[in-house]
Amino acid sequence: MIFGGFSRSAVQFLGDLADKNERRWFEANRDVYEAEILGPGRAFVEALRPGLAALDPAIGVDPRVGRSIFRMNRDLRFSKDKRPYKEELAFRFLSSSEAHAASGLYMRIRPDLVGVAVGVWAFPPAAQRVFREAAADARRGKELAALMGGMKVNGCQFTAESLRRVPKPWPADHPHGDLLRLKGLVVGMDFPLPPELHSRAFVEWSLDQWERIRPIHAWLAD
Repeated sequence: MIFGGFSRSAVQFLGDLADKNERRWFEANRDVYEAEILGPGRAFVEALRPGLAALDPAIGVDPRVGRSIFRMNRDLRFSKDKRPYKEELAFRFLSSSEAHAASGLYMRIRPDLVGVAVGVWAFPPAAQRVFREAAADARRGKELAALMGGMKVNGCQFTAESLRRVPKPWPADHPHGDLLRLKGLVVGMDFPLPPELHSRAFVEWSLDQWERIRPIHAWLAD
């Protein structure tokens, strides 16, 4: 299938799912999901492959659900929210060699917005140690702080859980204490649905948005 954009029917499906988030409705509309969401979603992933390789050769691309395409089913085992489905079409592109240890590229399409992001939601233990050593370094920590400051000025949002205190062995007044307390680091931007969403131009649009926040991805991957 050649990617030609996501249809207005796809956006409508996501909007309806937000209002009627139940298995009976989803199964009754599975043909719409497969034709307007899943099929174009797989084609979108494949269409991104050359551009992502240019952006970062280590990024893996796999159009299967559960790989580059997030499952729409929510994990309800430990959640008080029992809605069975995510109300968005979401994608992730991770390092093909280190899985969740290195920075990834993310996108979500909702009825009213498109979000793009890069980073690591939660550092695995080994990656956490490496990140802290780099963040504590005078040069590299200063570099990351400057990147984050510049992106905040340009409207980017940072999402990460933090420790309450600077971890040992670093002092509580370390100049990069805010960085050392981070458990993960994700930077992203949300946009109103762009007109490019409905055409092949959405591939280039997406790559352009990732390129804007790629410096954080590159710092983390390095």
